Amino acid sequence: MGADFDEVWERIRQHRKETFTTVRGLKFRYGILGNWLVIYDTDFRVTKTSFMNADAQMPVADPEDFTGDVQGKYYIYAILTDPRINP
Repeated sequence: MGADFDEVWERIRQHRKETFTTVRGLKFRYGILGNWLVIYDTDFRVTKTSFMNADAQMPVADPEDFTGDVQGKYYIYAILTDPRINP
Protein backbone atom coordinates (compact mmCIF):
# COMPACT_ATOMS: atom_id res chain seq x y z
CA MET A 1 0.00 0.00 0.00
CA GLY A 2 3.05 2.17 0.15
CA ALA A 3 1.76 5.10 2.19
CA ASP A 4 3.75 6.15 5.21
CA PHE A 5 2.17 4.47 8.23
CA ASP A 6 1.76 7.74 10.15
CA GLU A 7 -0.46 8.96 7.31
CA VAL A 8 -2.44 5.71 7.38
CA TRP A 9 -2.90 5.97 11.17
CA GLU A 10 -4.06 9.57 10.81
CA ARG A 11 -6.72 8.50 8.28
CA ILE A 12 -7.76 5.71 10.65
CA ARG A 13 -8.15 8.36 13.38
CA GLN A 14 -10.11 10.67 11.06
CA HIS A 15 -12.65 7.96 10.23
CA ARG A 16 -13.33 6.78 13.76
CA LYS A 17 -17.03 6.39 14.60
CA GLU A 18 -17.79 5.55 10.95
CA THR A 19 -19.10 2.12 9.95
CA PHE A 20 -16.75 -0.47 8.46
CA THR A 21 -17.54 -4.05 7.38
CA THR A 22 -15.41 -7.19 7.74
CA VAL A 23 -15.11 -9.74 4.92
CA ARG A 24 -17.60 -11.86 6.87
CA GLY A 25 -20.17 -9.05 6.75
CA LEU A 26 -19.87 -7.87 10.36
CA LYS A 27 -20.48 -4.12 10.60
CA PHE A 28 -18.54 -2.29 13.30
CA ARG A 29 -17.44 1.14 14.46
CA TYR A 30 -14.40 2.08 16.49
CA GLY A 31 -12.82 4.78 18.56
CA ILE A 32 -9.20 5.65 19.26
CA LEU A 33 -7.77 5.70 22.78
CA GLY A 34 -4.08 6.60 22.66
CA ASN A 35 -2.35 3.84 20.70
CA TRP A 36 -5.39 1.57 20.86
CA LEU A 37 -8.27 1.16 18.46
CA VAL A 38 -11.36 0.19 20.48
CA ILE A 39 -14.16 -1.69 18.73
CA TYR A 40 -17.48 -0.26 19.95
CA ASP A 41 -20.02 -2.59 21.58
CA THR A 42 -17.27 -5.11 22.43
CA ASP A 43 -14.37 -5.33 24.85
CA PHE A 44 -11.99 -5.80 21.91
CA ARG A 45 -9.00 -3.51 21.43
CA VAL A 46 -6.36 -3.54 18.71
CA THR A 47 -2.93 -1.99 19.18
CA LYS A 48 -1.43 0.53 16.81
CA THR A 49 1.52 -1.89 16.57
CA SER A 50 -0.77 -4.60 15.16
CA PHE A 51 -1.93 -2.14 12.51
CA MET A 52 1.66 -1.19 11.73
CA ASN A 53 2.66 -4.86 11.37
CA ALA A 54 -0.33 -5.58 9.15
CA ASP A 55 0.20 -2.48 7.01
CA ALA A 56 3.79 -3.57 6.34
CA GLN A 57 2.42 -6.83 4.88
CA MET A 58 -0.15 -5.25 2.59
CA PRO A 59 -1.45 -6.13 0.14
CA VAL A 60 -2.77 -9.50 1.29
CA ALA A 61 -5.76 -11.29 -0.24
CA ASP A 62 -7.38 -12.38 3.03
CA PRO A 63 -7.13 -11.49 6.74
CA GLU A 64 -5.76 -14.97 7.46
CA ASP A 65 -2.75 -14.15 5.26
CA PHE A 66 -1.33 -11.81 7.90
CA THR A 67 1.62 -13.35 9.73
CA GLY A 68 3.39 -12.51 12.96
CA ASP A 69 2.05 -10.16 15.62
CA VAL A 70 -1.25 -9.08 14.06
CA GLN A 71 -4.18 -9.41 16.46
CA GLY A 72 -7.66 -8.49 15.29
CA LYS A 73 -6.92 -9.53 11.71
CA TYR A 74 -10.48 -9.23 10.43
CA TYR A 75 -10.99 -5.75 11.86
CA ILE A 76 -7.56 -4.61 10.67
CA TYR A 77 -8.13 -5.99 7.18
CA ALA A 78 -11.53 -4.29 6.93
CA ILE A 79 -10.00 -0.95 7.87
CA LEU A 80 -6.78 -1.16 5.85
CA THR A 81 -8.54 -2.26 2.65
CA ASP A 82 -11.25 0.39 2.89
CA PRO A 83 -10.84 3.19 0.29
CA ARG A 84 -11.29 5.82 3.02
CA ILE A 85 -8.05 4.59 4.59
CA ASN A 86 -6.03 3.44 1.59
CA PRO A 87 -7.45 5.15 -1.48
